[in-house]
Amino acid sequence: MEEEKKGLKINTAQIKSTILNFIVPLLCLALSVILALTIIIPYFKQKDIIAQEISSKEVLKSTLSSKVLLLNKLTDFQSMLDENSMLVDKVLVSEDNVPLLLDQIYQIATNTGLKVTRLNYSYGNPSTTPAGSAPASLFNEVDVSLSTDGNYDQVINVLKDTETAARILYVSSIRYTKDKEGVINTNYSILSPYLFVQSDAVTDDPIELDVSGQAFVDFINRIKALRIYEVVNPNMQVIDDEQEEKESTETPAPAVPVPEEAPKPLPLD
Repeated sequence: MEEEKKGLKINTAQIKSTILNFIVPLLCLALSVILALTIIIPYFKQKDIIAQEISSKEVLKSTLSSKVLLLNKLTDFQSMLDENSMLVDKVLVSEDNVPLLLDQIYQIATNTGLKVTRLNYSYGNPSTTPAGSAPASLFNEVDVSLSTDGNYDQVINVLKDTETAARILYVSSIRYTKDKEGVINTNYSILSPYLFVQSDAVTDDPIELDVSGQAFVDFINRIKALRIYEVVNPNMQVIDDEQEEKESTETPAPAVPVPEEAPKPLPLD
C-alpha cells in the first residue's frame, strides 16, 4: 500500500514550470496589446499634430529670445524713444482736437498773407481717406472748410505749407474764382485724420521696431523736418462771412470756443 501511494505522488515542480511557460508569455502579450491600444496607436494617430506643436513651440522660443534682446536694446534707448513718440503724436494725433486744428490751418493761411473769410469744420467719413495711405476704416477725420482772399502766389504757398505741416493735412479739393479787382477767392476742403490706438500687451507677437535701423532713422528725420505749429489761440472760433461783416461794424466780442456739434461746411460750388 505504501508503494502505491508513492506511485500516485504528483510532481508539482513540473506543473509549476509548465504553467509559468504559458502564463508569462500570455501576460507579456496582454501587456503589449494594452500598450499598443493606449500609447502606440494614439501616438501614431496624433504624430503630425504633436510634430506641429513642437515646431510651434520652437518658433515661439526663438521669437521670445529675439524679443528679449530687442526689449533690452529699447531700454537702452528709452529717452530717445520717448522723444520720438512725442513727435509721432504731433503728426498723427489720437483725438480730433478741433480748436487746435483750426488754429493751425488759420496760421498756415494768414502766415502767407491770405485773408481768411470762412473757417469751419465737420466730421468726415473715414472712407474719404486718400487711397494708398492706409486702410480707410482705421481713421476718423475732421473735414475743414477754408475760404480765403489773396493772390496766386499766396495760394501756392498755402498748399506748400500744408504739405510740411506736422499734423497730417490732405487738401482733398480746391476751387477758386477771380473777381474784378484781381483778388483770388479760394475754397479749400482739408481733411485731417486722427487715430486712437489702444495698445494691448501680446507676448507672442515679435517686435519689428529697430531703433538703430536706417529705415527708422530716415522716418524720424522726415518727421523732424515738418513744421510744428505752436498753439496761438486754443479757443479758435469758427469764422464765416456774416460774422466778419458783423464784427467789422460792431465792437469785437470775446472769442467763442468751438462748439462740440460742428456746423455744416460751406458748399464749395
